[in-house]
Amino acid sequence: MRSPSKIHASLDFWQKIWLIIIDIEKYLSIKNKMASNSELYLMNQLLNLEGVKVKDYRIIEGIGIILSLENTKKQVICPNCGKKTELLHQNNFQTVRDLSFGQQSVYLKINRRRMRCPHCQNKFTEDLDFVRRKRVHTKRFVEKII
Repeated sequence: MRSPSKIHASLDFWQKIWLIIIDIEKYLSIKNKMASNSELYLMNQLLNLEGVKVKDYRIIEGIGIILSLENTKKQVICPNCGKKTELLHQNNFQTVRDLSFGQQSVYLKINRRRMRCPHCQNKFTEDLDFVRRKRVHTKRFVEKII
């Protein structure tokens, strides 16, 4: 069995950030207040991404703003047979870096769903328009840097 320090050494930068966030919540017992509808509406307007909506957010001192997003599309097209499916196989939560808001870094926590097609039995991960596969940042974040 690997020691915890070796496990943390093998993680990439964004995974370490996420572990820090979890540790902060667990050890400091940060209580999240429920976001009001007007706050969520404002966050959605500022985020301006199609296919997702903000369902919650946190502001963590020294880290930034973390927006929890929800997919608005229930059905996904199977890349194998081209038919629509809404059968969920697995939830894969991913945290990606987005454009900063003022002096605050912004991170998006999104469920990149793994779906199963009932027609061809293919299992696949849904594509998100704003994040490329296996990336830890949004497309617009990369465009802004370059």
